Formats: sequence, structure tokens, C-alpha cells
Amino acid sequence: MKKKILVFILLFMNFAMLKVGANNWDYLPKTNNYFDPDNFFLEGELYTWSFNCLHPFRIKENTVYSLVSKSESDHFFNGVNLIFYNRNLEEIERNPQIRARKYRGYGVMEISFTAPVGAYYLSLDFNFEIMSQPPNNPNDLYDNFVIYEGANDSYFDNYQGADYLNIVISENIYGFYRTNINNPLTVGELKNALKAVDYIDGDLTAEIEVIEDTYSLNCDKIGTYYLTFEVIDKAGNRSEFQIYLEIFDDTPPEVSGNNYLVTSPNDLLSLEEIKGFLQVSDNYDFEIELSVLEDEYTSNYSKIGNYKIIFLATDSSGNETTFPLTVEVRDLVAPVITGPAKIRKSYQETLLVEEILKLYSGFDDQDGEVAVSVMTDDYSENMYELGTWNIKLKASDAGGNVSTYEVKVEVYDGRGPVFIISKNKIEIEFLEAGPDLTLLLYQLQQEENLPSDHVLKIIKDEYSENKKNPGTYQVVLAGDNEVYELKLEVKPEVSLETSLNFIEKVWKKITGFFQKVFN
Repeated sequence: MKKKILVFILLFMNFAMLKVGANNWDYLPKTNNYFDPDNFFLEGELYTWSFNCLHPFRIKENTVYSLVSKSESDHFFNGVNLIFYNRNLEEIERNPQIRARKYRGYGVMEISFTAPVGAYYLSLDFNFEIMSQPPNNPNDLYDNFVIYEGANDSYFDNYQGADYLNIVISENIYGFYRTNINNPLTVGELKNALKAVDYIDGDLTAEIEVIEDTYSLNCDKIGTYYLTFEVIDKAGNRSEFQIYLEIFDDTPPEVSGNNYLVTSPNDLLSLEEIKGFLQVSDNYDFEIELSVLEDEYTSNYSKIGNYKIIFLATDSSGNETTFPLTVEVRDLVAPVITGPAKIRKSYQETLLVEEILKLYSGFDDQDGEVAVSVMTDDYSENMYELGTWNIKLKASDAGGNVSTYEVKVEVYDGRGPVFIISKNKIEIEFLEAGPDLTLLLYQLQQEENLPSDHVLKIIKDEYSENKKNPGTYQVVLAGDNEVYELKLEVKPEVSLETSLNFIEKVWKKITGFFQKVFN
């Protein structure tokens, strides 16, 4: 059978979900004395006095209490008013039966009574008479009375204040405690937090046992579980106390990884690709989803600049972690240099690097056309020396990307046999309107002295503007990685007949005086 006077005392407040306030009357006393001077109002005069309770104070249900006068031979009770309340301060009983103990058959020195089941608070008013001299200081009367658990005691504690650490568990009241999944409380720790006291047998803490346990096998899982404790006294009476334990997780996920990425405006990084650069872990959940709170990058991926993305990691308990990440869109592609990889020239030709540079152009995907310059030059010092010489060109864009291009210049002996006519020089005499350069080049292509299967680009033309002026003029052609140098000598005008006869003879030999420098 259950014994109502057997109680559990919870040794720390966090375990019990009990409605408590901040006043002493909401707690049991530290010692076995419930008479709080601050909760009783004294009134009276001379020999007749009364104490009135200002606020119902906390007691134990189904427990024997006594009101006693420490001046047992001089202060006698002549009236008491008892009102019991439940935990909601609703009245449940008034003035139950009492036992009055007298001093040697004279006045009543002690009044004993039993708190009913369900009692949580008590309001106690009493009157008393003084048999000897009236008090010099009425406040001294506060020290003459005690309300304690039990009866017939001869030693009494002084009131020491409320016990905020130990909470008595009433019948049908359960405990509730929240414990973290990272370090859940053990059953042993819970049991050590309980104390069992019996009115007859005293301290029965050592007899507390666990009779129901849904917690131990689930202490690594988030949820609410319970433990039921039981204690039995020597008479076989038992009391139970149930504690509900909520295992919770308040640790947010962890997101790690590079928070600064650099990419090209030509390549869009998808959010899934960016997530792949990050690692997400959690103390409880194995899989954590990353969502996107903010994304400045995707709509601006082709524009140079810095853009912010904020990811959000949320676990199953609702704990959240944000991870800000910056994506820098940067020009990562160097310019492209185009032009012939190889140039051939005869050793006697003066071909400056500045002229060679005109054959090359640079283009960047972001900046458009860019300048091409000389980085290193082994050629200029060896322009007239036979061999192959290197020129390294470079081009850079606004993003600092640099590309290089290797050019090989072959200097060869290009001095071949010539026809010597009239004082070691070809004499080409023209009419007033000399032949056009295009006509001359066409004739050379027809006679297979110049290639005719691709376009020839005129790089240098000293002839066209001077075709009516006597002198020697240079024409430079480029095509299909080759360079051709032509020299034309214009003589003063002669008679028409002489000129025609001469041209007819010279066309067959003129190509020998054009030096093909590069094959």
C-alpha cells in the first residue's frame, strides 16, 4: 500500500517542473521550523495576544505538524484557526481535528494536527495568554513559538529561512528535466538528486529504486522519456515519483570550407558546384541540407567584381548556421597573339623589329584589342648574321594576364645570281604612265616566280608613289608564313620604240632580279 507521509525531496530545482515563486512561503524551511516571523503579524496587549498568518505557507501533505510554545509553563494557547490549500491556493479543508497537549494539566502548550492529502499551503492563526508578567518588548514573543513536523518534541530549531535548493514532491506531481544530447544526464545522477524521508523511519534515500525506465536505452536520441522511482518503508508502505526527461539539441551545424572563390566571367559556377566546396557537419544529424539565403553572384557571373552568397545550414532541431561566401569574378584568360611563327630574311636585308611587330596583333576576350610588345630580342643584334634568332613578344590585359609568343627569324644567304645589263644594273624604262605594281605582281605569279595559291599582303611599297621617278625602290610582300623582297629600278624615259623592244626582252629575265628571301 502507499503511505502518504513518505515523501521524495528533489535536491535541485531544475528537475522539478513545479510552480514556485520568489517568496519564502513558497518553499519549505531549511530547518524543522515553519514559523517565519516575517509571515506573522502580532497584535494584543498585556496578557492577551494573537499571531495572524499574512500568507499561506508551504507544507507537506499527509504530515503531522505541531504548534508549540517554548515558554511551556507561561504561554498557553486558547484558540487556533487552520486552513489548508492545494497548490493552486484553493481551500481544501478548514480546522481539522487537533490534539491539545497541556503543561502539567494546566494550559495548552502544544497543538498537533495532520495536513490532509493534497495540502500544499497552510494558513495558521492562533491566540495565547501570558500567565506571568506582560512582555517589555512584544517583538520578543516571536522567539517563543515553533511550528514543526512531528509532535512531543523537546528540542526545536530556529527559523533559518526558506530552502530554495530542496523541493518536496507531493502526491501526483511529476518532475521534468531537459538534458543536452551532447552530455545527457545518467540515471545514477538523477537518482543521486533524490532524497526520501519517512515520518517514522526517517531517511530512506538508500532505499530508492528505479522501477520503470524508458530513458537509458534512448539517451542518445532526441525525444522525451521517463523514469519512475520507488521507495518502500519498513512497514511496506511505498511512494513513487516519475521524472520526464527531454533530450534536446541546441548545437547548430558547422559549415567549413573556403569562403573566397575566384572564377572567370566565361564560366558560370552553379550553386551546387559551390556547395561542393563546403563541408557541413552536425553533432546529431548525419545529413544537413544547405539552402541559399542570398545570392548576388548568379545574375552577375559574367561581370567583373565581388559578389556575396549566404548559405544556411539547419539541423532537425531547428538550429541554424549561416555561412557567407564571396565569389570574385576575375579576368583569368590571357590575350591571344596572332601572326607568323617564323620569318625568313636574307642577311643583306635590313628588317627592323618595329616592322616585324606590325605583322602581329593581340586580342583579349574582355578588353578587345591589346598592344603587342617585345619582351626579349635576340634578333636585332644578329640581323645580318646567318642563323635562326628568337624574338619573344608579349601582350597583357587590364586584369594583369600576360601571354607570350615565340617568333623565330631565320637569316639566310639570299644573294643569288643576277642578270647584269648596262653597267651592272637592270634598266627598266617605262612610258609616261609606268606599270602598276599589281600588274607586275600578277605577271610574276603567272610565271610562277611568286606563289599564286594564296593572297600576298603588301607590307612595304616604295614603288607605287615613285613609279615615274628614276631610282631603286623596295617592295616587301608577306603570305603564308613567308616574306618576299622585290627591288625595282626605274630609269628615265626613252623613246617608245626602244622601250617596247626592251620590255619584250626583259620580261623573261626580270624575275631573276627579284630575290625570294623566304620559302
